[in-house]
Amino acid sequence: SLQCRNRMLASTVDACIAHAYARRRTINGLSAQHIEASHSTRWRSRSPLLTGPLTAARSTWSRHEFTRKRNPLEIKMQQGKLKQPPLQNQSVLGSPLHLHDSPEKILARLYRPGAGWSDSDIKWTRTQTYHGVEHCIYQGNCSGHGENVFGVCFCQNGYSGKVCERHDVSVVQCTHRNDRCFYTHQAGVMAVSENRWRLAQQAESMLWRQVGVNSKGDRVAEHNRDFHEYREVAPDGANLGTLMEIGAGPWTQSLWMLRQRNFTLDQYIILDPSALLYASEVLTTVFRNGKMKVGGRTYRPVIIQAPAEEMDFIQGTIDVVMMVNVLEHVLNAPRILRNVYNMLKPGGMLIFNDRWWDKEGPRDDMDLDTLFHPIRIKKRLIEQFLVGFNRIYEIRDNASYAFTIRNRNYQGTYFIGRKAARCSFNIAAGERAAAF
Repeated sequence: SLQCRNRMLASTVDACIAHAYARRRTINGLSAQHIEASHSTRWRSRSPLLTGPLTAARSTWSRHEFTRKRNPLEIKMQQGKLKQPPLQNQSVLGSPLHLHDSPEKILARLYRPGAGWSDSDIKWTRTQTYHGVEHCIYQGNCSGHGENVFGVCFCQNGYSGKVCERHDVSVVQCTHRNDRCFYTHQAGVMAVSENRWRLAQQAESMLWRQVGVNSKGDRVAEHNRDFHEYREVAPDGANLGTLMEIGAGPWTQSLWMLRQRNFTLDQYIILDPSALLYASEVLTTVFRNGKMKVGGRTYRPVIIQAPAEEMDFIQGTIDVVMMVNVLEHVLNAPRILRNVYNMLKPGGMLIFNDRWWDKEGPRDDMDLDTLFHPIRIKKRLIEQFLVGFNRIYEIRDNASYAFTIRNRNYQGTYFIGRKAARCSFNIAAGERAAAF
C-alpha cells in the first residue's frame, strides 16, 4: 500500500506519487484528477499534498490532448472527467467566468447590479504558534480576531487591544466590490475572504494564459539585479540542501538563481496553488515536463499544488525558502509568514521580496492592480516578521531598481537572512527599522 501522507519530504516521495498516477491512478481512494482539483481541506484530510513530478501527472491526459492547441483542462471538464471545485463565480460576478475573459472584462463586470463577492468573512487561524521560541514571544491567536506576527497581534477591522480583545463600535463595511472591509489602519489589507482571493486567482491565471505563449520569466532580470545576483546566498557552486520556492508561478525565480550561481540542491520543491494549471495551459512553464535543467544537472522537482497557508505541517525541515513578490497575491499573509518561519531549519535561509503599501489607505474603487493584488500590507507587519531573522543582505525603496523603473514609486524590501537562533533576537521591529 502507498504510504505517502507521512512521507511528504522523503526521498522516495517522487516514486511514490508517480506510482499512484502511472499504475493505480488513485491515492487513498481519490483519483489523480480529483487530487489535483480538490479543495485544500480535502487534500489535507484525505490525500497527500504532493502532486508528484509533472511527467506522472501528465498521464492523466493523453499526449495528443496535452499538446493540442485546445485547452486540455477545458476538454476534460466538458467531458465530465475532471471535477473541479466551483469558483463560486456566480456570486462574485453575477454570471459564470469564461476561460478567456480578459482582466478588464472581469473588472467591468464587478460593477454590474448584483455583482460582488458574497462572502467578506476572513477565516483567522485558530492555532498561531512560532515553534522553537515558545518561551520568548506571545503564542496566542489574538482572541480569534487577528493574526500573530512574531508575538505581536495585528487585529481585524473593528477590533483593537494588545491581543485584539476590544471590539470597537465603528466597523468599516464592505460593498463586496472593493476591499474597504478588509483594511486595517495597523496592517493595511493582510487577509481577505476566500471568494475575494479566488477572484484574484482567476484573473491571474487568465493573464498567464494570455501572455504565457511568449513569456519566459516574470521580471527575472529585475529581481536578479536587486538581489545582487544572489551573491550573498552562498559561494558559487554551493549545495543549498532542500529549497522550496513559494508562489513560484509558471517560470519560478529559483531556477534562474540556480543557473546564475551554479548552485546544487538535494531536493527541489515548487509550491503554487495553480501549479498544474500552469503546466497544462502555459506553454512556457519551466516545469511543464517535470524536469528542470541547471548546468549539467537535471532536477525532477516535487510539485505541490496547494496554498502556502496550508503548509503548517512542515516544521524545521527546509534549508532555503524563496518567496519573491508573492504576499500581495495570497489569502492570508501573516499565516504564510508564520509557516515560512516554522518550516525553516534553525539557521535556514530566507530569500524574500515584497512591497508594502503605507502610502495607500482603504480603497473605494477597484482597478486592475487591486484586482490582481488583494493583499496590501504595511511596512510594520513585514518588519515584525523579519525580527526573527539575521540580515545578510537587504535593499529597500529607492535603492531598488525594480521599485523605481518605468516611473514606479514602490516601497518594499529585497531581503536575504538566516533564521535566528532560539530566543537570540532582542530588537523590536520599530528599533530595527530605525537602525536600518
